Amino acid sequence: MLALNHLSELLECNNLPQLWGVVQSLLKGLSFDYMLFRTGGLDSQQAPWQKVWTNYPTAWQQRYRQMDYAKSDPTIPHCLSRRTPFIWSTSDTTRGNSGMFEEAAAYGLSRGISLALGERAGMLSVALSHDSAEAETLLRIQVPQLFLLAAYMAEAVQGISTETDLATPQLTQREQQVMASFLAGHTAAEVADQLRISERTVVFHSQNAMQKLKARNRTEAIARALSLRLL
Repeated sequence: MLALNHLSELLECNNLPQLWGVVQSLLKGLSFDYMLFRTGGLDSQQAPWQKVWTNYPTAWQQRYRQMDYAKSDPTIPHCLSRRTPFIWSTSDTTRGNSGMFEEAAAYGLSRGISLALGERAGMLSVALSHDSAEAETLLRIQVPQLFLLAAYMAEAVQGISTETDLATPQLTQREQQVMASFLAGHTAAEVADQLRISERTVVFHSQNAMQKLKARNRTEAIARALSLRLL
């Protein structure tokens, strides 16, 4: 059960990273394993929401991008047009998801709920790592709590300065490390060796940074990151 004094903490947040931290704490208290928060205005030329905050498994994030699931993910159009929750599971193959939910289960996302926060505020998705009758019951019991949380999140996003949070991209520490290494003239293979990660993961972080910076290529992304003092 969400306490009102804890929900009020959302309204005291001054930026999106701080808000995301409070949201994670509240959702973990509701027994959810994974969560995703998309925020920003609708842009038909880019992904529907411009910022994504998530603790979804990195391997699933990579697979989602590789398969370009954003084009067939039914939670996105649902949350853009409806205020009802989208409850999904591995057996959900009837809503145009091209087997996405079934594949997500292999990465630890077995059941979940997605719901809208409003066009400017974005959407919230939560997931459980186990699939059982108890998990289904938990999801349905927590729907009212999620709607309450969503209302506070939407209000909090509206109260956060759009100039400092919704317009300026935020790079993760790893994305900054990767882009800084490219700026220094290193190749993807060299960056992978320096950071002790795979070359594929280097490319993943680089693509994430380019998307956040709305850059067409790596050079443009580095230039924009430098202009915004992100590197």
